[in-house]
Amino acid sequence: MENTNSMKALFIIVNMGFGSNAMEIAYEEGAESAVIINAIGTGMVRKSLTGIPVESKKEIVLCIASEDVARKVVAAIKEKAGVDSPAHGICLILPVGQITPFNTGLSQVEKE
Repeated sequence: MENTNSMKALFIIVNMGFGSNAMEIAYEEGAESAVIINAIGTGMVRKSLTGIPVESKKEIVLCIASEDVARKVVAAIKEKAGVDSPAHGICLILPVGQITPFNTGLSQVEKE
């Protein structure tokens, strides 16, 4: 297990279809890897279609980065894909206590 006191988990939440754009912005600011997670958000305003609530579709870009890189990514998202843009992006930064890598390769199974 690796101690990662200076590492941050950066969650970038954008409208569906803008996850790749947010990921590119993160890469431009120094993030090294990220994953896009599909999500459904209820938001503050619910819409309905023939009486059935329709929730807005979102994408969450998750990346682990140093605090400096995370802050640069947040500033760039705010400027290029923030709440006033069609992406309607918001960011959350959370501390990472530790990272535990798992080897899921076939070679690991064969050794046991």
